[in-house]
Amino acid sequence: KGSFSLIVYDGIPPIAMSNPAGFLKVVVVQGKRLVIRDFRSSDPYVIVKLGNQIAKTKVINSCLNPVWNEEIAFSLTEPVGTLDLEVFDKDRFKADDKMGHAHLNIQPLVSAARLKQALKR
Repeated sequence: KGSFSLIVYDGIPPIAMSNPAGFLKVVVVQGKRLVIRDFRSSDPYVIVKLGNQIAKTKVINSCLNPVWNEEIAFSLTEPVGTLDLEVFDKDRFKADDKMGHAHLNIQPLVSAARLKQALKR
C-alpha cells in the first residue's frame, strides 16, 4: 500500500491570545508507492480540509512517489475538528480518481499546545 508523509506543527503562538484557538501549520511532505490510476502512472495531489477551510497541493505529473513539501496554515476555531486529507489522481477528461485518505483528530494536539504555552508563563 502507498503512504504519504505529513508534518503538523503545534503552532499556537503567544500573539494568538486574542484568538484563543490560534492556528495550525501543516506541511504535506511526500507520497510513497502510490497506486497507478492512469495508464502507466498517476498525477497525484492532496486536498487538506479543516472545518470549512480547504487547501490543495500542486499536481505532480506522472509520479508514484511525489514530493510536495507544501506548507498550509489553517485558522483554528472552536470546537477544533478533524484534519482530513485526501489524495487524488488528476484526470483531464473525467472525474479525478480518489487514491486514499486520512483523518486526524487534532484536539489532543491543540490541548497539548495550550498546556505547553500555559506552563511557559
